[in-house]
Order: sequence, then structure tokens, then C-alpha cells
Amino acid sequence: MGDVDVKAEGQFAWEGEMGETFMTVKDDFGVCVFRNGDRYIGYWKDRKMDGMGIYVFHDEDPVLRTIYLGEFHQGRFHGIGKLARFQESTGTMIYYGGWIEGKKAHQGRHYYPGQTQYFGLWANDQKQGEGRLVFPGGEFVGSWQQDRRQGFGRLRKTEGGLTLVYEGNWEGDDLPAGKLTYYDGNNS
Repeated sequence: MGDVDVKAEGQFAWEGEMGETFMTVKDDFGVCVFRNGDRYIGYWKDRKMDGMGIYVFHDEDPVLRTIYLGEFHQGRFHGIGKLARFQESTGTMIYYGGWIEGKKAHQGRHYYPGQTQYFGLWANDQKQGEGRLVFPGGEFVGSWQQDRRQGFGRLRKTEGGLTLVYEGNWEGDDLPAGKLTYYDGNNS
């Protein structure tokens, strides 16, 4: 998100950098094209994106598109919003949930390329608190701290037709000691 370009559309328009003409516009709706090619369509307050809006990121790669649709506060993603990144080679990534000052926060759903999904709590752009990670062949349900499994959790995986369940207290993505249960109920 950068300086305002010389082109703008909407109920108001301005030229050059954010100068006197732009400063006279307070709480209003408009479209802005930034110097780097990014675009914002939405509400403004005190010369900053504020309220509902759509931010379209410019990328030199024609098969990559990133779009944010949601709430803004003082120029940052803030409130409830959806960030989607479409890339032909790696797939689509979508996050829908809470934001605080441009970072994922509170409750959110993150859909990663490759059919992996996380539903749960976020803080400071990281998985933090209770959450569920679903991936091809299994899932993890439990506690997270700074994007890593931490505290009690249950990992279920299916490998070669056999379902394994690991339960216990995780430490930084490792399960130092816990319970392993096979699909037929045997413990190890």
C-alpha cells in the first residue's frame, strides 16, 4: 500500500501525491490507484482506508492475483475480512476471519493449497490457541502457540489403510510422550 498515483475515480479525484486536494476529502467513498499498481475501492477517513473496502494487489506475474475484501481501520486490514491469493501453479489460498492492524487475529479459517485447512484462533498472524488443522489423510485438533502445536492435542492420520491416533502434550510440534492408538483399539 503506497502513495496515491495520479489517477483516481469515484466521488472525488486528486492528482499527484496525497496533497491538499486529497486532504479535503474526509469520510467518503472512492477508488484509488496506487503508484505500484495496487487498487483500493472503498471508504476513506482522515486520508486513510477506513471502513469496508476491496484492495487488489498488483503483481507482475499475470497468473498471480491477491485480493482483500473486508474492513479497514487507519489504512490496515482490521475487523472481519477475506484475503484470497490465486496462483495457477500452486493453487488458491484463502483466509477468512478476524484482523488486527493488518495481521490475522481472533477466529479465522485458512484454506491452503493442497486441500489443507485450519479452523481456529489466531494472534499476530500465527495460529494461537485452540484450532483444527485438516490435511489429506488426517487432522490435528488441539492447542497452538506461535504457529506450532503446543499443549494437549490429538493427531489422527491414515497411512496404508491403518488409522493411527496420537494423543498427548505437544511441545513445539513434537510429541515427546503420549498415547498411540491403532484403528482396532490396541494401545502402544
